[in-house]
Amino acid sequence: MLIMPKYRGRDSQVKTRRTRKLLPWMGFCLLAGCGLADSPSGRGTPAASTPQVLLPKGAASRRASPVQALGLGGMAALAACCVHGMALRASGGGWTLRGLGEGAGGGEASKHRATPAQAADQRGVRAVAGGYQYSLALHADGTVWACGSNSAGQLGNGTTAARSAPRPVPGLSRAVAVAAGGSHALALCADGTVWAWGNNGYGQLGNGSTAHRATPVQVPGLQGVVAVAGGYMHSLALCADGTVWAWGFNDYGQLGNGTTVHSPTPVPVPGLSQVVSVAAGGFHSLALCADGTVWAWGNNGFGQLGEAVSTQRTKPGRVEGLREVVAVAGGFYHSLAVRAGGSLWSWGNNYSGQLGNGSFSSSARPAPVQGLGAVTSVAAGGMHSVAVQADGTVWAWGRNEEGQLGHERAPERATPVRVPGLQGEVAVAAGFYHSLSVQAGGSLWAWGLNDFGQLGDSEAPLMPVPAPGWAQGKARVAFMSR
Repeated sequence: MLIMPKYRGRDSQVKTRRTRKLLPWMGFCLLAGCGLADSPSGRGTPAASTPQVLLPKGAASRRASPVQALGLGGMAALAACCVHGMALRASGGGWTLRGLGEGAGGGEASKHRATPAQAADQRGVRAVAGGYQYSLALHADGTVWACGSNSAGQLGNGTTAARSAPRPVPGLSRAVAVAAGGSHALALCADGTVWAWGNNGYGQLGNGSTAHRATPVQVPGLQGVVAVAGGYMHSLALCADGTVWAWGFNDYGQLGNGTTVHSPTPVPVPGLSQVVSVAAGGFHSLALCADGTVWAWGNNGFGQLGEAVSTQRTKPGRVEGLREVVAVAGGFYHSLAVRAGGSLWSWGNNYSGQLGNGSFSSSARPAPVQGLGAVTSVAAGGMHSVAVQADGTVWAWGRNEEGQLGHERAPERATPVRVPGLQGEVAVAAGFYHSLSVQAGGSLWAWGLNDFGQLGDSEAPLMPVPAPGWAQGKARVAFMSR
């Protein structure tokens, strides 16, 4: 049984969807280096047929405006993710992580706040990524820190206990990049090796097994890796020679090797050359080549591959209508691309207006996002999108039930709206229900859902407690499958 959380549609009626398999018409979104909900241990039948939200004691469930998170500082780059939002800004001698909370008060995750608050300390963080209910931060010393949900060991600390206080992932050093999948995590080290931990039900850790790992394990068979990306249950790696490798869940051909067979070890993606960037959507993958072309494969239920003929594609195909592209981002069922002139283009699922074209109709044809100037950074979230303009302002559109647009006034927006309180930003990332932005100075800001302390705005571990209104059972999930 596949179970998804309750959500609100445009009619504001609470709905719940269930189905027996991962259907291409279920509209949620992910991003490069991002993640979604926890999947069950391995491939067994879930313990309960209804989901349960485990709400950390004292944690606010959402944030609608940016505040700075505790325990993390100094970020230089972002990886897109799921469920909550973060932003980066430099302050003094380091970069600081900011979450949507009240700051350093007490040991509990902070409550809703409408104005930014300063973080408690600064430790020189250089990159951040957000998973479905957890976050990762890369420090200047090469260590990786994590907070939030830990049901599959995605915090990498050898336990499965959630925590809102960022803590280091043991056993990692000289990391240069991080990526957060649904409930699995990836780290790229300076020597070109890739390490993974967390959920491994479909081999998304790439270590040849399907057993979850609560501590990092090296992904064998990869050398000279320069970038990584995490999808819902699959992973991507880009090597220095321009080749792309993939592993994990493959029901929709998102591994790009011409099959729909899952792979617990990396397999090459044929038909690509001179790739300079990769992005992992929920069940689809994107590659940007040096000539400015974009290639896509995997799930195409909403046209997120840029063509309206097939429902899925097991090998890379060119996204027509795009040229001179300089950046790509993969949402769970939508895709984004920035062209050399700064124009932003979108295609795929548009259930909550995440394409930013003023409508709620999905489209397989890339089209410009309305109302934006020159874009310098972009991210695709669960069902929302975020962009930085050349003037340093941050804009967001799509779903806003959890405050991921930085506003409380509307549940969703079909055109971009400026995120208040942020200026001088240079990069953004987005999770399922969150958004991230980085200032030129280096501070990181986070806003959106905070049910497991994933915004990192508390210095004390959180103890999960059942949230009112949900049946007793497993931790909250967006997807459960067998």
